[in-house]
Amino acid sequence: MTRTRLALALPALLIAATVGLTACGGSSSSNTAKPEYNGKAASGPHNAADVTFAKDLFVHDTQTQRLTSLATSKSADGSQVRQIASDLQVATSHNIADAGAWLSGWSEAVPMGDTKGGGSVAGLVSDSEFSAMQSAAQGTAFDKLWVAATVKHLQGAQTEAKNELAKGENTTVKAEAQAIVDNTTKTLTSLQAAG
Repeated sequence: MTRTRLALALPALLIAATVGLTACGGSSSSNTAKPEYNGKAASGPHNAADVTFAKDLFVHDTQTQRLTSLATSKSADGSQVRQIASDLQVATSHNIADAGAWLSGWSEAVPMGDTKGGGSVAGLVSDSEFSAMQSAAQGTAFDKLWVAATVKHLQGAQTEAKNELAKGENTTVKAEAQAIVDNTTKTLTSLQAAG
């Protein structure tokens, strides 16, 4: 079997093996189990603004993961964009775990995907912007598109976090919102230097 055929066949074999194992030994309830989020809990009182922020943070940072994955594959090797993307990927992984833990702890639904949150999520990158970045050549042409989209994206994160600071109640969630404002301010400065 050639390498190409093996590369194409391997995912299908893994899916078939997973389905086969589930059918043989898995219980039907395991297919509908809620995912567990190992982020930090948000004990204490919370309000509707906290729930909205947690849902929007989950959605927003899920999309940030898409953005960072794109940058690590298309940005110039050793570029500042690649380093910023790597830093964002780590930070947003923690935010997703925390927001998921908060929502689960409050018995709230955790959003699926990166397009729907507790309301209108500020700064989400459109499908057409993603298409433009995916179509762009690698390196500098891509970096310019990515920086522009990510600046808008992070400005949206600041808007959401500042809203939480003004209207939220939970001290853990508000502390995270303040950290987001502080960290995105630094990242925006780096992006402007990179772009």
